[in-house]
Amino acid sequence: MTKKNVQERRESRQKNENDAVGRHHAVKYEIALKVSHKLLCLTPEVLRNKGFNRSLDMWSVGVIVYVSLSGTFPFNEDEDINDQIQNASFMYPPNPWQDISSDAIDFINALLQVKMSKRLTVHKALAHIWLQSYQTWCDLRRLEKEVGERYLTHESDDARWHTYESEHNLPPSDTMKATKETACS
Repeated sequence: MTKKNVQERRESRQKNENDAVGRHHAVKYEIALKVSHKLLCLTPEVLRNKGFNRSLDMWSVGVIVYVSLSGTFPFNEDEDINDQIQNASFMYPPNPWQDISSDAIDFINALLQVKMSKRLTVHKALAHIWLQSYQTWCDLRRLEKEVGERYLTHESDDARWHTYESEHNLPPSDTMKATKETACS
């Protein structure tokens, strides 16, 4: 065994140890990230071990809508997330919330209720004014156009909104065609 072989083995072992430490930290970070994201969708009743029902999913919808509209989670990272969830103390900083409709904020608040019985049901959520808004439909159709796929709205709603456009003297919308200026553009 030469001095060069010893040095190469030492460097190889050190590299392997460094790789192992790096992998350990990456796995640790990934686990922490998964735990924190899972915690962000946990409901107050789950955190309190009080049992749960289907309204748990509606809480998650509220978190997802909040994140989708703002790009952030509804909780302050500097405070105990458990306390924030159990007290439903959500943050609506001016940026970006000043540009988001009060109906959308009302929808989120109606979903993120501490008491399960006060949370919107699926049927009430679907009937909420924000989801029944022509502007929301236009915004969703515009997003679908950008993505190139219809996945947020359903064609069964088109007739209702085309009737709405006609009754309100709005230009007909065809937000999947980029060549035409429409009420939804």
